[in-house]
Amino acid sequence: MVSKPSAAPSPKTTARAAGPGRPKDMGKRAAILEAAKQLFTEQGFSGVSMDGIAARAGVSKLTVYSHYGDKETLFAEAVRAQCQALLPDDLFGMRARDRCARNWWRSAWRSSP
Repeated sequence: MVSKPSAAPSPKTTARAAGPGRPKDMGKRAAILEAAKQLFTEQGFSGVSMDGIAARAGVSKLTVYSHYGDKETLFAEAVRAQCQALLPDDLFGMRARDRCARNWWRSAWRSSP
C-alpha cells in the first residue's frame, strides 16, 4: 500500500522556515564587541585579526563572523558603540557623536602598523 504525502509541512520544515539557525547569543555578541573596541584601540585596524578578536572574546572565529559578517562591519560597529558610550545623544546629539566616530575611526587607522 502506498501512502499519500501529507499536505501539512513537517514540524522540522516549519521551524526552519521561521529563520536560519539558532538565535544569536547576545552575551557573546557583547563580548565580541568589547574585545573589538579594545583591540582596535590598542593595535589599529590593520593590526587586528578576527582570530585575535575571537580569542580575546572567548568565542570561536565562526561566532565572530556569524555576528558581524566581516572585519569592516565589526570595526564600524565598534566605532559607533565607542562614540555612543562617550557621547550619549541626550547630552550631545548626533552631530557630536558623528564627529567622535570620524575622529576615533581616523585614530584607529593611523595607529595601524
